[in-house]
Amino acid sequence: MKITTVLAGVAAAEPLTIKLESRAKSASVNSTTGGMLQISNGMARSLNLLFDTGSTDLVIPKKGCSTCGDHATFDPSKSFAFSKNPGYNFLASYDTAGDAQPYADPLAMQGKIVTDTITIGGVSSENQTFFLGDEFPEELGEDPMGPNIDGIFGLGPPEMSVFNALNKTFTTTFWNLVKSEKFEPVFSLFLNSGKDSRSGEVTLGGIDSSKYEGQLTRVPFNQSASILGGSWYINSPAYYIDGKSVKSSTNQTSKEAVSQLDSGTAYIMAPDRQTAKDMYAAISPEIKLLDKLGVWGAPCDVIETLQPELTFTIGDGDKLVNLTMPKDAFDLGEHPSHPGQCQTVILHAPKPITDLAAVWILGSPVLKGYYTVWDGKNLEFGVGKLRLETSTDESTSRPASGAADLAPYWGLIAVAFALI
Repeated sequence: MKITTVLAGVAAAEPLTIKLESRAKSASVNSTTGGMLQISNGMARSLNLLFDTGSTDLVIPKKGCSTCGDHATFDPSKSFAFSKNPGYNFLASYDTAGDAQPYADPLAMQGKIVTDTITIGGVSSENQTFFLGDEFPEELGEDPMGPNIDGIFGLGPPEMSVFNALNKTFTTTFWNLVKSEKFEPVFSLFLNSGKDSRSGEVTLGGIDSSKYEGQLTRVPFNQSASILGGSWYINSPAYYIDGKSVKSSTNQTSKEAVSQLDSGTAYIMAPDRQTAKDMYAAISPEIKLLDKLGVWGAPCDVIETLQPELTFTIGDGDKLVNLTMPKDAFDLGEHPSHPGQCQTVILHAPKPITDLAAVWILGSPVLKGYYTVWDGKNLEFGVGKLRLETSTDESTSRPASGAADLAPYWGLIAVAFALI
């Protein structure tokens, strides 16, 4: 299976650049990267949807949801193009609630796959399928997917939809717009890592060369892993702490390592406990495992003194690039269940994701340090060094590698359902 064939012959189209503006910060600094999509269908409130390269589909809660807290929901009766078809029952699963605390087991939201016309910045996707959720699991609390997050806008690879598990073929929102020749098969993220930054950008269908210096370095995604995992996976043959390679203490031959590149995850996840332990042993002996879910940390006064340089090599063959996380992204802040203990950025998977490879997740703490390009036609990942001074409006911000607030950036997208 090749996941790029449907994109052949796509005509040139104007890219759409959307500002990412700072959203309100939660009580904890553990938050995720995303974009605010305003759905102007006659509702008094907009829907804030998480930009998420780690998921595929559009997920929106339905009016009448009793477990959605004070979050905005979607009223199908306000849209003349809404259809209950295909009407398949579905469960949407979540491993975190929009912050850096994982769950022991994924929690599922019940709902149906439905259809409507969705417009982004004046560009419409007709007969677009998406997930309309009825109820969130009560365990997710008043903020099911995180503070200020009402739903999800998935930006996974082409031809990848979680709905395909139903043995049907679905095309997600962005790639539907690509197939209809309204966008080129590429999008780019500028998450603006400056500690006091107020804005960033996502560009659908193009690249903003004003946001990076020099040339983009392009490396191939792992196509087999991306198909198998339904997300953006890339080979990750090496990792370093303060410029030194970290060796496994078990002296076992390592499996092939791949990384999921996930803008919607607020941490780095190592493939297993031993890998995380070896990494932390190279940083500080005071960093200990805080719980059975793979969260690590130490007293906050200790963490405040640590700024290790974490570097991950990604790519394949002679096409490689190093991604170095901003140093002050290491501290995720005080853990809500462990007063006085600050959580560190590397978690480990309590259970192996697969026996086929060692799987990492590189989330927003790493991705926000670069201008990134996600090329669905050539299945390549582009990396650009951020300019020292960048701007999304009249103001400029210097990316001073800050991430004590983990990616509080949101984008206002004019997204509308067909109105009555």
